[in-house]
Amino acid sequence: MKLLLAFLAVAAGLTVGRNDQIRPALKLRGGLNGVDGAQVAKYAGMLLVANGAYCNLAPEPACKAYGMEKPSFNVVQMVKSLGAVNLASGILALCVLNGVATNKAIGWAGLPWIIVTLDAIFNGSAEKMGQPAMAQPLLLVITAATMYCAFTNTNMPLAATLNSAWCLLNGLGAALAPAKLGEAWGMKGDAAFEGMLKNFGYQLSGYGVVQYFLANGGDHVQSLGYGWVAALISLIDMVFISKTVDALGVKPEAMYGWGAIQAGVVAATVL
Repeated sequence: MKLLLAFLAVAAGLTVGRNDQIRPALKLRGGLNGVDGAQVAKYAGMLLVANGAYCNLAPEPACKAYGMEKPSFNVVQMVKSLGAVNLASGILALCVLNGVATNKAIGWAGLPWIIVTLDAIFNGSAEKMGQPAMAQPLLLVITAATMYCAFTNTNMPLAATLNSAWCLLNGLGAALAPAKLGEAWGMKGDAAFEGMLKNFGYQLSGYGVVQYFLANGGDHVQSLGYGWVAALISLIDMVFISKTVDALGVKPEAMYGWGAIQAGVVAATVL
């Protein structure tokens, strides 16, 4: 709650001093007039890390928290993967905004992918979902290679650009045609699974876009904001267009809070 209150204060263009005196936030490049875009991006990154850790480490309770009482195995695994996307995005944001070199930030952002991939390999969860045996080892190699290049400044920004293209290829496929993308990876499921896969696809696409712009010299705050644009589009699609919230069993009202946060971050970082 303290994190959310602090975020809302910054998004409103205010900061609180030691004596609880309210003063205008500093205006940085980009974003709304009077709002510190970098500070908003930092709080947003913290929120991503918190939500990502919860979804990744406790996917079943996370499902129930969002109103999904009896999620299928495949849906639970997609929530876990969605948590990895949020964690990677949050780590990337907090690293670049706290002075970590961009390449190294991209390297550290790969850590959640390594962990979730090894988890899938060791527990056999990917194969239970229908994926071929070599799917997760392939993802492990791609992530490890990108991290190596990022940490050693080898073939950068090419390596990050190729990884971004891989994220976009799978992310846009999942967002726009979840059934087809699922089949391409050997997975089939009900409407709820396709809805969660669609949401995952938007988030993965956003991560790919952010990684691309950061690796190729984009403004840090604006680049991070592009990821929140993808998240906002996903929410609009879930609630008003595809209405996958119905298939997932999630009440639309539960998503309005996220929508307000996403819109605020986009306004403060991109506009």
